[in-house]
Amino acid sequence: ASAGDLLTANTSGNVGIGTITPAQKLDVNGYIKGSGLCIGTDCKTAWNQVVVVPVATASTTCITPNYCITPVTDIIYNLAAVPNTLRSQNTPGTTNESNVICLSVNYCIVAATNKIYLLDAATNAIRSQNTSGTVGKSKIICLSTNYCVSTGTDIIYTLDAVTNILRSQPAPGVSATSPFTCSTVNYCVILGTNKTYVYDAQVNTLRSQNTPGT
Repeated sequence: ASAGDLLTANTSGNVGIGTITPAQKLDVNGYIKGSGLCIGTDCKTAWNQVVVVPVATASTTCITPNYCITPVTDIIYNLAAVPNTLRSQNTPGTTNESNVICLSVNYCIVAATNKIYLLDAATNAIRSQNTSGTVGKSKIICLSTNYCVSTGTDIIYTLDAVTNILRSQPAPGVSATSPFTCSTVNYCVILGTNKTYVYDAQVNTLRSQNTPGT
């Protein structure tokens, strides 16, 4: 047998099997076979089995297709249909701001403020209402069809378009009443005033809350 296949002990007290330069108390170049293995008092006769559970069922509550809430953080994420993984703020090119979580195409939550913003479909830039004559983005929440914000809890709910009933917590089937600010396409809630405005997606400006188009 070659020197590398023999049992070797060096002056440091390290023992090598299959190596002539053992770096540990027992250094084996090859497989170790036995009926068990102990590290301290933690002895195993078999490896623990790791079960991978899809994110959608393991750690989220889904309220509509691809819309899920993580119970630990109460943050809403968008699930990619394939391979059913969370789309998060770490996706390159998603936004021009850090700490942004995209819900769906054009809708994102800024994690630091928990506010929702509308993203430009072409450039992925936040439509922030920072231009002349418009409202600063820190005071506006843009929602999509049949999505409501509970003004008392800041939780987003989904409304059934036909029955106008909430599809999500605190209890399925609860009617949409005054504590909820219901919005539709291009409608925005201005924080601090609780007024609803029409948002013109083409020119990126707010219209009057009284008469759409004015």
